[in-house]
Amino acid sequence: TEAKRTELAKNLDVVWLMKEAGRMPVQVNFELGLGLLARAEVANPSEALVHLYLSEGTMLAYSLDEAERMLRERKEEAEALVRKIEEEQRFLKEQIT
Repeated sequence: TEAKRTELAKNLDVVWLMKEAGRMPVQVNFELGLGLLARAEVANPSEALVHLYLSEGTMLAYSLDEAERMLRERKEEAEALVRKIEEEQRFLKEQIT
């Protein structure tokens, strides 16, 4: 879950970078596979679509605003899950000792 939270934060950073760039070209690095990165130039980030995996084998294209909203929601869900797990761990630790 921590890895997912980190990945979501990185993805949000790229979306924010593209939104801030407006119509100015921006270079981004993206992961093709484990440890394999590629660099791309987005000519007009304000009109770019962001493709997000929803589940295994399912990818959809979103506008920057939609992608930002979805990534933020998923990040908040991941953070809530981490907090819940940490609370449960504390509770169990107290019960054991």
